[in-house]
Amino acid sequence: MQSKDHYVHSQNPLWNTSFPFLTLEVENKICSPQNSGFRIMHWHEDVQFILILKGQAHFRTVNRSFDLNAGEAVFINKEVLHQTIPEPNCHYRSFIFPEYFLMFYPGSIMAQQDVLPITGNPSIPAIAFRALKPWHKKVLCMLRDLNQLVLKKGSTKFYEYEVLTKLVNIWLIIISNIETATIKLPKSDICRQERMRAFLSFIHQHYADDIMLDDIAKSANVSKTECTRCFSKILQITPYDYLLNYRLTKSIELLKRSDDSITTVAYKSGFKHSSYYAKYFKQIMKMTPSEYRKSISINK
Repeated sequence: MQSKDHYVHSQNPLWNTSFPFLTLEVENKICSPQNSGFRIMHWHEDVQFILILKGQAHFRTVNRSFDLNAGEAVFINKEVLHQTIPEPNCHYRSFIFPEYFLMFYPGSIMAQQDVLPITGNPSIPAIAFRALKPWHKKVLCMLRDLNQLVLKKGSTKFYEYEVLTKLVNIWLIIISNIETATIKLPKSDICRQERMRAFLSFIHQHYADDIMLDDIAKSANVSKTECTRCFSKILQITPYDYLLNYRLTKSIELLKRSDDSITTVAYKSGFKHSSYYAKYFKQIMKMTPSEYRKSISINK
């Protein structure tokens, strides 16, 4: 099994700052600020909460798939492969932070007894909060308070203390109401998650190259059949379609931030023929790459 160091992951851009608390706002399928893990299967070393403010989003891990509606939320454990796909009218806030926020200080009894046994447990990939249980309602209420706190960041004295207080209190509710010893994730699911990390890592590193299904399968030392089965079961998509979608996503980033020609954008994104790129782009985006680039400049 490969070390996680070999996997491409979505890294918190604030990781080396004095307060690495990252908040993302997603509205009408636009993520602010832009984030490399948006809408694709990814993982990160931090833990995360997502609060749905409006509409609906589809959430997926290796072994679970469910919808989240307005007023609901989910906790995502560290190093868990996951994906959030918002509906067109969806509005949600994401809170991403390192597990040590919850420990008070390194080596504390809280770290040993109340944090690491959960954040280090692959059998707890995610927890959905739906207001059907009293303790879920408490978590949702505190996440709404946290969202309001983020909105008032500029005018809130002791903002960092306020954030940490909210997060620790949310965590206290969670650890008081889950039984970690009774949660078991099948070994097959854990293995499948490791394989998917390897597949996606390979694609994210080599999307611009001329790669084949056999190359993707070899990245996790499995057969082409098993590779296709993993993608079908977890993402409901073929490896090739995922590769095309990822290439399209990378091309959109280039269209936004560079002045490269459409042909150059296509080539840098892994599309070897600009005509096919333009056709595929229009099929998915309902406009040509040139039209998309013009729409961006108009809206700036």
